[in-house]
Amino acid sequence: MILPTIRRAAEVALCVTMVVPLLGGCGVQARFDPCPDDVTRVEVFNTYADHDAADRQVLTGKDATFVCTYGFPYETLTKRAFDPSDLGQRRITVMRFAGADGSVRTLWIYGLAGYQAGTAIILDTGESFYVPNNGPAPYYAPDAEVIPRSEIPSR
Repeated sequence: MILPTIRRAAEVALCVTMVVPLLGGCGVQARFDPCPDDVTRVEVFNTYADHDAADRQVLTGKDATFVCTYGFPYETLTKRAFDPSDLGQRRITVMRFAGADGSVRTLWIYGLAGYQAGTAIILDTGESFYVPNNGPAPYYAPDAEVIPRSEIPSR
C-alpha cells in the first residue's frame, strides 16, 4: 500500500519537474492579424538603431495583398510587454497598411539585441507581441527610396 503511494508521488514530482519549467517561458497567446480588410497599400520603412537615414517601399494592389497574405505566417503570437530601452537597438521596420475603407493600421517591428533574441512587434493599438525569430521580412518591393529617418511614423 505504501509503495504505490510513493510511486505515485514520484510520478507527480517528475511531471511537475518537467512541465513547470516549460510553462515558465510561455506567455499569453493572442490572435495576430495586423492587416485591414481589403488592403490596398502598404508602406514599409526600414532603418537600423541610430541611423539618420531610412528607406521606404510602397506596395499597392496585388503586391499589398501578397504582404498581408504571406508576410505574416502567424495566426497567434505571444503577447509580451517590452521595456522601451530594449527597442530600437537593432533593426527597425515600420509597416503602414491602408484598407479600401480608408482604415489605416501601423505596426513597428524591432529586432531585439542579443544572439537569437527574437523580435518585438508593436501594433498601433498598443498591443505588443514577441516572435522568437527575425520576424517579418523587411523588404518586399524591388526598389526603395532613401528618406530621412524623421519621416518614419513614430509611436
